[in-house]
Amino acid sequence: MSRALVISLSDLGRDPRVDRQIKFLRSAHEVTAAGLGPPLDPDVEFVDLRVMSQSVARELARQSWSLLRLIARGYESVYWRHPINVSALSSLAGHQADVVVANDLTALPLACRVSGAAPVIFDAHELATEEHAERLWWRQLMAPYADHLLRAYLPLTAGMMTVAPGIAQRYAEMYGVDPVVVTNAPWRSQLQPQPVHDPIRLIHHGNADPQRRLELMIETADLLGDGYELSLMLAPSNPRYLSRLERMTAGRPRVRLLEPLPLERIVEGCNRHDVGIYLLPPDNENMQRALPNKLFEFIQARLAIAVGPSPEMAAIVREHACGVVADDFTPRALADVLAGVTREQIATFKAGANGAAQLLNAEQNQEIVLRLVSRALSG
Repeated sequence: MSRALVISLSDLGRDPRVDRQIKFLRSAHEVTAAGLGPPLDPDVEFVDLRVMSQSVARELARQSWSLLRLIARGYESVYWRHPINVSALSSLAGHQADVVVANDLTALPLACRVSGAAPVIFDAHELATEEHAERLWWRQLMAPYADHLLRAYLPLTAGMMTVAPGIAQRYAEMYGVDPVVVTNAPWRSQLQPQPVHDPIRLIHHGNADPQRRLELMIETADLLGDGYELSLMLAPSNPRYLSRLERMTAGRPRVRLLEPLPLERIVEGCNRHDVGIYLLPPDNENMQRALPNKLFEFIQARLAIAVGPSPEMAAIVREHACGVVADDFTPRALADVLAGVTREQIATFKAGANGAAQLLNAEQNQEIVLRLVSRALSG
């Protein structure tokens, strides 16, 4: 049995994509997981990459130095002098592996450095150069940094995956690589579509992140009026933004905030609703090409789906006849398309999601990942 080292500079227990990746690999390999928090599976060997927090003065000095080095295009020194990377290089030095999987660009140079003769597989997730590309400072400082790391370390990899066909295509165009697509689909559930409720129950779940523009969904519920109710199940990733949403919903009887559920119970919780909704204005290329967890969780929950005209999401909704696509990314467009759907059509869309759930799941992705690893191990 081969030994796989998974590296992700995230809290592994709160990172659904990496959690599934670890499970995929455990089905055929011994796995060690390195990250900023332990994986959900207590039987997986864990290498803790967390570092002691520095004083405010020292951290400000480090950030100022990093800013100057970014301006001077000293990208390698910025990466290798970051405290997490310095510590991780030491923590991982003694770990032998037959294959190393790096999650996100933050882990790629580290994986290449510690892998020795073992092949490295890069899970890019999304486009690293586009993470916050709607912001000027990102485009000027961080996008060139990300581009440098990709050009320096992608040639050292033996395989690559990403979350959506459009993002795989962009990596191919920009860097001449050939990523496989591993979607963010959860494990196949055994749930069944529920009868359509009265009022019709809409749900959106995810992080309370201002970049997600969640107030657009609240405005959609206002426009729909009686006959609909909206539930928001949000993880408190940004407490200040969550407080703002709490104030917005306080005087709205048709909108409520739900307590977030553990990752493994999200699909079950969504199943008690009728329509999963998501408006994601394309502020950067990752948003334009997004194929997020929640779309596949809505499908596994056997919900009808209503989304904006995001190309990747819209293609799945249309292919599987499991929902509707708004004409644009405004609350009015989403409300209009929802108001035009009958209860019978919602039931039909739920049946479409039930069929899609048999195809769009983690079990299908597991085979893709294991084939990619097998090819890397065979040279």
